[in-house]
Amino acid sequence: HAALVSLQRGAEFTDKLTPRRHYTYPSKIERQSSNGWSGMRLLVVGGGVAGPAVALAATRLGLDATVLERRAVADPDEGSWVTVAPNGLDALDALGVLDDARRIGHPSRLNRMFGATGRHLGDVTLGVPLDDGTVALTMKRSALAVLLGDAARRQGADVRLGAEVVSVHDDADGVR
Repeated sequence: HAALVSLQRGAEFTDKLTPRRHYTYPSKIERQSSNGWSGMRLLVVGGGVAGPAVALAATRLGLDATVLERRAVADPDEGSWVTVAPNGLDALDALGVLDDARRIGHPSRLNRMFGATGRHLGDVTLGVPLDDGTVALTMKRSALAVLLGDAARRQGADVRLGAEVVSVHDDADGVR
């Protein structure tokens, strides 16, 4: 977009005007059988999107991970929608769940904004597509959380629903 604006203002297309490039994560997070963290356990409080994603990454790195989620049921149809831009899709790819996300998401190229009266306020693009052409995906936030929780479980994480955390104690012996 910046290159097009500059060209419209009379600039010449040179090396200084290059299209934005989408940078991917260096590699997938692969399962490791041994690392310097032998015996380390990870406790994640919260089973929304981030909690299971962290547990999934940790278990793929060979750590033991437990996710504690207050809600007793993870309903993939509850709540609001979220749009995952291509850089977020790169993260899902690194976690090994991009194909699953494609199955629950709907391709989105832009967000169209409207005011309280219904007047169109403007459009916001959602980033440069992935190298394979995949654009942003819009899905239920809760469906993404369930997808990540299921993937974390398959990878060996202990995801506990109905587990409310009421206090945390951190001392020389660890966190309890």
